Amino acid sequence: MELLDEGLPAADLSEAVADAAVVFLIAMKRHGIADPKRIPACAVMWNLHAERASVHIAS
Repeated sequence: MELLDEGLPAADLSEAVADAAVVFLIAMKRHGIADPKRIPACAVMWNLHAERASVHIAS
């Protein structure tokens, strides 16, 4: 919540978005989805303590 209240400098925001995109694409590939047109409705969350992503795919 602090991040939303305080904001991010533009350079940091750009880097955060790029990092999130990489995590998302790697998570999709690990679930066998290599074609962007085949990505289902889903959420990818990064667990900082476990240092891994978890994927929740809508049914």
